[in-house]
Amino acid sequence: MADFNITELEPAPFAYLTRVCPARDVGRTVSETFAQLSAAFATAGATPQGAPLAHFSPAADDKVNVELGFPVDEHVTGPLHIAGLNIAATYAGRAMCAVHGGDYATLRETYDKMIAAIRDAGMKPAADMWERYGGEGEQVQVEVIWPVVF
Repeated sequence: MADFNITELEPAPFAYLTRVCPARDVGRTVSETFAQLSAAFATAGATPQGAPLAHFSPAADDKVNVELGFPVDEHVTGPLHIAGLNIAATYAGRAMCAVHGGDYATLRETYDKMIAAIRDAGMKPAADMWERYGGEGEQVQVEVIWPVVF
């Protein structure tokens, strides 16, 4: 079981692409968008400054807004924007974080347990959440970052 920790996060420059899709298509959308991100970074001559991140928020018609990208050095945001990427900052503030290890099929269980842990701590989960991806091959590692409100 994942350990849940409350953390205060600092913002970092974030270069990303936005996609809107049905919840059932999030995995496919994330996979397809990575190729486009790689091409934009190559065009800009830029290198990501950390692991890939996805920001998920509700969209109209039971769809999900997906912002997929990488943290970047602030000095390359101009060329990345010219290459077609959006530029913003990662989440800043209080969040509950946990690392999910294993396959993606069981990621929902980590989310369900995290919701319970947030509520047990007297907080509310925000409508949006972030994921940071790591690991290789079958050994995926997803850090779930869920902003919380009191």
